[in-house]
Amino acid sequence: MKKTLFIFIALFSLASCLKDGGFTNTRPVYATFEYYGMDYTKLFGKDSLFFESDAGYGLGWEYMAFLHKVDTSVTDNWVFQGGVMLSYLKGKTFDPADSLSMAQSDSLMYAYNRFRANSGADPLFGRTYLVYHQNPDPTLMPKHDVEFLAANVGTCQPLGCYVNNTNYVAYKVAQTFEDGDRLTLKATGYLKGVKTGEASMELADFSAKKDSIVSTWTKFDLNNLANVDFVDFEVISTKEDVPADFCLDYFVSSVTISY
Repeated sequence: MKKTLFIFIALFSLASCLKDGGFTNTRPVYATFEYYGMDYTKLFGKDSLFFESDAGYGLGWEYMAFLHKVDTSVTDNWVFQGGVMLSYLKGKTFDPADSLSMAQSDSLMYAYNRFRANSGADPLFGRTYLVYHQNPDPTLMPKHDVEFLAANVGTCQPLGCYVNNTNYVAYKVAQTFEDGDRLTLKATGYLKGVKTGEASMELADFSAKKDSIVSTWTKFDLNNLANVDFVDFEVISTKEDVPADFCLDYFVSSVTISY
Protein backbone atom coordinates (compact mmCIF):
# COMPACT_ATOMS: atom_id res chain seq x y z
CA MET A 1 0.00 0.00 0.00
CA LYS A 2 2.84 2.40 0.91
CA LYS A 3 4.58 1.60 -2.38
CA THR A 4 1.41 2.31 -4.39
CA LEU A 5 0.88 5.60 -2.56
CA PHE A 6 4.49 6.61 -3.23
CA ILE A 7 4.09 5.89 -6.96
CA PHE A 8 0.86 7.93 -7.06
CA ILE A 9 2.51 10.89 -5.35
CA ALA A 10 5.50 10.68 -7.69
CA LEU A 11 3.26 10.58 -10.78
CA PHE A 12 1.16 13.48 -9.44
CA SER A 13 4.34 15.51 -8.86
CA LEU A 14 5.59 14.68 -12.34
CA ALA A 15 2.27 15.73 -13.86
CA SER A 16 2.49 19.02 -11.96
CA CYS A 17 6.00 19.61 -13.28
CA LEU A 18 4.92 18.84 -16.85
CA LYS A 19 1.79 20.98 -16.81
CA ASP A 20 1.22 22.60 -20.22
CA GLY A 21 4.15 20.61 -21.60
CA GLY A 22 6.72 22.40 -19.40
CA PHE A 23 9.12 21.39 -16.67
CA THR A 24 10.04 23.21 -13.46
CA ASN A 25 12.84 22.28 -11.10
CA THR A 26 13.99 24.06 -7.94
CA ARG A 27 17.23 23.16 -6.20
CA PRO A 28 20.08 24.75 -4.26
CA VAL A 29 23.21 25.71 -6.19
CA TYR A 30 26.44 25.62 -4.19
CA ALA A 31 29.30 27.69 -5.58
CA THR A 32 32.17 26.11 -3.67
CA PHE A 33 34.99 27.19 -6.03
CA GLU A 34 36.53 23.75 -5.55
CA TYR A 35 37.86 21.82 -8.56
CA TYR A 36 37.44 18.24 -7.40
CA GLY A 37 39.59 15.63 -9.08
CA MET A 38 42.03 18.26 -10.36
CA ASP A 39 45.72 18.45 -9.51
CA TYR A 40 45.89 21.81 -7.74
CA THR A 41 49.65 22.03 -8.06
CA LYS A 42 49.38 21.80 -11.85
CA LEU A 43 46.29 24.02 -11.98
CA PHE A 44 47.47 26.84 -9.72
CA GLY A 45 51.07 26.18 -8.74
CA LYS A 46 52.02 25.80 -5.08
CA ASP A 47 50.46 29.04 -3.86
CA SER A 48 48.71 31.05 -6.51
CA LEU A 49 45.92 33.28 -7.88
CA PHE A 50 43.72 32.90 -10.96
CA PHE A 51 41.43 35.05 -13.07
CA GLU A 52 39.71 34.07 -16.31
CA SER A 53 41.96 35.25 -19.11
CA ASP A 54 40.25 33.97 -22.26
CA ALA A 55 37.45 36.56 -22.31
CA GLY A 56 38.28 38.49 -19.15
CA TYR A 57 34.64 38.24 -18.03
CA GLY A 58 34.61 36.19 -14.86
CA LEU A 59 34.39 32.77 -13.22
CA GLY A 60 31.36 30.60 -14.02
CA TRP A 61 29.81 28.13 -11.59
CA GLU A 62 26.72 26.30 -12.87
CA TYR A 63 24.05 29.01 -13.27
CA MET A 64 26.17 31.70 -11.59
CA ALA A 65 29.00 33.94 -12.77
CA PHE A 66 31.34 35.83 -10.45
CA LEU A 67 32.67 38.74 -12.43
CA HIS A 68 35.86 40.72 -12.78
CA LYS A 69 37.47 43.22 -15.11
CA VAL A 70 40.94 42.86 -16.59
CA ASP A 71 43.14 45.03 -18.78
CA THR A 72 43.50 43.17 -22.10
CA SER A 73 45.55 45.82 -23.89
CA VAL A 74 48.79 43.84 -23.70
CA THR A 75 48.74 40.38 -25.31
CA ASP A 76 49.67 37.56 -22.90
CA ASN A 77 50.04 40.04 -20.03
CA TRP A 78 46.50 40.78 -18.86
CA VAL A 79 46.19 42.73 -15.61
CA PHE A 80 43.47 42.20 -12.99
CA GLN A 81 41.67 45.48 -12.24
CA GLY A 82 38.64 44.77 -10.05
CA GLY A 83 35.92 42.32 -9.07
CA VAL A 84 36.78 38.76 -8.02
CA MET A 85 39.86 36.62 -8.31
CA LEU A 86 40.22 32.94 -7.37
CA SER A 87 42.76 32.45 -4.59
CA TYR A 88 44.70 29.37 -3.57
CA LEU A 89 46.81 31.28 -1.05
CA LYS A 90 47.10 29.36 2.21
CA GLY A 91 47.64 31.63 5.19
CA LYS A 92 49.96 34.57 5.73
CA THR A 93 53.60 34.36 4.70
CA PHE A 94 54.91 37.59 6.25
CA ASP A 95 54.77 38.68 9.88
CA PRO A 96 54.94 42.47 10.32
CA ALA A 97 56.34 41.93 13.81
CA ASP A 98 59.75 41.58 12.16
CA SER A 99 62.17 44.42 12.92
CA LEU A 100 61.36 46.49 9.82
CA SER A 101 60.23 50.05 9.35
CA MET A 102 56.49 50.72 9.08
CA ALA A 103 56.85 51.47 5.36
CA GLN A 104 58.75 48.22 4.74
CA SER A 105 56.23 46.21 6.74
CA ASP A 106 53.29 47.75 4.89
CA SER A 107 54.89 47.12 1.51
CA LEU A 108 55.61 43.46 2.27
CA MET A 109 52.18 42.88 3.83
CA TYR A 110 50.60 44.31 0.67
CA ALA A 111 52.75 42.20 -1.63
CA TYR A 112 52.28 38.88 0.18
CA ASN A 113 48.89 39.13 1.87
CA ARG A 114 46.69 41.34 -0.29
CA PHE A 115 44.75 38.39 -1.74
CA ARG A 116 45.17 36.00 1.19
CA ALA A 117 42.34 35.14 3.62
CA ASN A 118 42.96 36.28 7.17
CA SER A 119 42.63 32.72 8.43
CA GLY A 120 43.58 30.87 5.24
CA ALA A 121 41.30 28.45 3.44
CA ASP A 122 38.75 26.73 5.68
CA PRO A 123 39.00 22.92 5.79
CA LEU A 124 35.20 22.77 5.94
CA PHE A 125 34.91 24.38 2.50
CA GLY A 126 38.15 23.37 0.81
CA ARG A 127 41.28 24.91 -0.60
CA THR A 128 40.12 27.73 -2.89
CA TYR A 129 38.05 30.87 -2.37
CA LEU A 130 37.34 34.21 -4.05
CA VAL A 131 38.93 37.54 -3.18
CA TYR A 132 36.92 40.63 -4.09
CA HIS A 133 38.75 43.87 -4.87
CA GLN A 134 36.72 47.09 -5.09
CA ASN A 135 38.80 49.37 -7.28
CA PRO A 136 38.34 53.03 -6.26
CA ASP A 137 38.02 53.84 -9.98
CA PRO A 138 34.54 52.54 -10.97
CA THR A 139 35.56 52.35 -14.63
CA LEU A 140 37.97 49.55 -13.64
CA MET A 141 35.18 47.45 -12.10
CA PRO A 142 32.77 45.03 -13.80
CA LYS A 143 29.26 46.38 -14.31
CA HIS A 144 27.99 43.87 -11.70
CA ASP A 145 29.72 41.44 -9.32
CA VAL A 146 27.52 38.32 -9.50
CA GLU A 147 25.24 37.36 -12.39
CA PHE A 148 22.48 34.73 -12.65
CA LEU A 149 23.07 33.30 -16.12
CA ALA A 150 19.65 31.69 -16.64
CA ALA A 151 17.41 34.69 -15.95
CA ASN A 152 15.54 34.09 -19.22
CA VAL A 153 14.30 30.67 -18.03
CA GLY A 154 14.40 30.85 -14.25
CA THR A 155 14.79 32.69 -10.95
CA CYS A 156 17.59 32.92 -8.41
CA GLN A 157 17.26 33.64 -4.69
CA PRO A 158 20.67 34.10 -3.00
CA LEU A 159 20.60 32.46 0.43
CA GLY A 160 24.01 33.27 1.83
CA CYS A 161 27.76 32.87 1.65
CA TYR A 162 30.78 32.90 3.93
CA VAL A 163 33.11 35.89 4.08
CA ASN A 164 36.40 36.82 5.71
CA ASN A 165 38.82 39.72 5.68
CA THR A 166 42.00 39.53 3.69
CA ASN A 167 45.14 39.37 5.79
CA TYR A 168 46.23 42.79 4.55
CA VAL A 169 42.85 44.41 5.35
CA ALA A 170 42.97 43.00 8.90
CA TYR A 171 46.50 44.39 9.25
CA LYS A 172 45.44 47.87 8.04
CA VAL A 173 42.39 47.89 10.31
CA ALA A 174 44.52 47.03 13.33
CA GLN A 175 46.98 49.78 12.36
CA THR A 176 44.51 52.59 11.67
CA PHE A 177 41.10 52.02 13.29
CA GLU A 178 40.08 53.97 16.38
CA ASP A 179 36.98 53.89 18.57
CA GLY A 180 33.91 54.39 16.40
CA ASP A 181 35.44 53.11 13.14
CA ARG A 182 33.74 50.44 11.06
CA LEU A 183 34.33 48.35 7.95
CA THR A 184 30.99 47.34 6.43
CA LEU A 185 30.17 44.89 3.64
CA LYS A 186 26.92 45.53 1.76
CA ALA A 187 25.24 43.34 -0.87
CA THR A 188 22.49 44.69 -3.13
CA GLY A 189 20.24 42.62 -5.37
CA TYR A 190 18.77 43.70 -8.71
CA LEU A 191 16.13 42.21 -10.99
CA LYS A 192 15.62 43.71 -14.45
CA GLY A 193 17.37 46.87 -13.30
CA VAL A 194 15.22 47.32 -10.17
CA LYS A 195 16.70 47.05 -6.68
CA THR A 196 15.26 44.02 -4.83
CA GLY A 197 16.86 44.28 -1.40
CA GLU A 198 20.01 44.75 0.65
CA ALA A 199 22.03 42.88 3.27
CA SER A 200 24.99 44.10 5.31
CA MET A 201 27.43 42.95 7.96
CA GLU A 202 30.45 44.39 9.78
CA LEU A 203 33.88 43.12 8.73
CA ALA A 204 35.41 45.23 11.50
CA ASP A 205 33.64 47.12 14.28
CA PHE A 206 35.34 49.46 16.73
CA SER A 207 32.11 51.14 17.84
CA ALA A 208 30.77 51.12 21.42
CA LYS A 209 34.26 50.25 22.71
CA LYS A 210 34.33 47.05 20.65
CA ASP A 211 37.54 45.88 19.02
CA SER A 212 36.31 43.30 16.55
CA ILE A 213 37.91 42.21 13.28
CA VAL A 214 36.46 39.26 11.36
CA SER A 215 39.24 36.67 11.28
CA THR A 216 37.30 33.46 10.60
CA TRP A 217 34.93 32.44 7.81
CA THR A 218 31.63 34.04 8.85
CA LYS A 219 28.13 33.51 7.44
CA PHE A 220 26.63 36.41 5.47
CA ASP A 221 22.83 36.06 5.19
CA LEU A 222 21.55 37.14 1.75
CA ASN A 223 17.88 36.17 2.04
CA ASN A 224 16.81 39.84 2.01
CA LEU A 225 17.96 40.19 -1.59
CA ALA A 226 14.95 38.15 -2.88
CA ASN A 227 14.98 36.99 -6.53
CA VAL A 228 17.78 38.58 -8.52
CA ASP A 229 19.58 38.52 -11.82
CA PHE A 230 22.54 40.52 -10.45
CA VAL A 231 24.22 41.10 -7.08
CA ASP A 232 26.61 43.96 -6.33
CA PHE A 233 28.97 44.22 -3.35
CA GLU A 234 30.21 47.38 -1.68
CA VAL A 235 32.86 47.70 1.03
CA ILE A 236 32.51 50.87 3.12
CA SER A 237 35.24 52.01 5.52
CA THR A 238 35.42 54.97 7.88
CA LYS A 239 39.15 55.07 7.16
CA GLU A 240 40.17 55.83 3.57
CA ASP A 241 43.47 53.93 3.59
CA VAL A 242 41.85 50.56 4.38
CA PRO A 243 41.46 48.59 1.11
CA ALA A 244 37.93 47.72 0.01
CA ASP A 245 38.65 43.99 -0.27
CA PHE A 246 37.19 40.83 1.27
CA CYS A 247 37.21 37.05 0.81
CA LEU A 248 34.15 35.03 -0.24
CA ASP A 249 33.39 31.31 -0.29
CA TYR A 250 30.48 28.86 -0.46
CA PHE A 251 27.90 31.10 -2.19
CA VAL A 252 24.51 29.34 -1.98
CA SER A 253 21.40 30.15 -4.03
CA SER A 254 17.97 28.61 -4.57
CA VAL A 255 17.50 28.35 -8.34
CA THR A 256 14.27 27.54 -10.17
CA ILE A 257 14.49 26.63 -13.86
CA SER A 258 11.40 26.35 -16.07
CA TYR A 259 11.36 24.91 -19.60
